[in-house]
Amino acid sequence: MMNSLSWNVRGIGRLKTCRALSNLMFKYKPNIVFLSETKQKKPRLKRLRDRFRFANYFYFEPEGIGGCLALCWTNNVHITILLAGRNIIDISIRDREDKSRFFSFVSGPPKKE
Repeated sequence: MMNSLSWNVRGIGRLKTCRALSNLMFKYKPNIVFLSETKQKKPRLKRLRDRFRFANYFYFEPEGIGGCLALCWTNNVHITILLAGRNIIDISIRDREDKSRFFSFVSGPPKKE
């Protein structure tokens, strides 16, 4: 079974936020985790990936003081990044049963235009 977690964390650098993420990870044991608005550089996100024992990750660097998208996944799923940008990661997923699915992880400003 594939399980995923998506969270707009608004800064993963705070201890309280890291604890909340740890609790969610322990409770749901997701195969895929998408984090947006982490406001962190690559070394910090790599440490998080290692802490939660994800074999793979894709990271889109923040611009300025906000942003940043991170996608982590286990070896139980095979992910191909189809498109990545400041506000989107578009992927194809193939699981152990060789079923394919497509997901778009999006994060952007709440504006109509």
